[in-house]
Amino acid sequence: MLETIAAVVTALGVVFAGVQLRAGQVQRMREFESLYIQRYWSLVDRFPLAAFSAWADYESLAAEERKALDSYVRLCEDQLEMRALGSITTSTYHVWRDGMCASLAYPVVLQAIEESDSPLLLLNELDKYRLGYDPIEVGRAARALRGVG
Repeated sequence: MLETIAAVVTALGVVFAGVQLRAGQVQRMREFESLYIQRYWSLVDRFPLAAFSAWADYESLAAEERKALDSYVRLCEDQLEMRALGSITTSTYHVWRDGMCASLAYPVVLQAIEESDSPLLLLNELDKYRLGYDPIEVGRAARALRGVG
């Protein structure tokens, strides 16, 4: 009888520890994601509104505006890389992916990708597959353990 009670208490302790561990992982992941959100807003504050018109041309932008746009496409690539590694939750990825897909509708963003001096492989894949694209390389079980979803 005592052994049964000890086994139940031990099992409950293990479950509680697992729940606490996962909650900590999710919290750390959200903090990590917030760093990318801060980078995004600092870049968006530097974007010229005129750049996001149908007739905007990358070459006609001022040097500082091109620099901000280049930083934005590299940020998008970084976000996709972090998702591929399983470091970004599914819900956050969907929001980011939708925003990236919306920005890919602007010719100036596509020109910035073409002109980039670094390979933007994942961003090019996103451009190809749009909302059906998810670069994550870990399976469902690993996602669940990491709290990625």
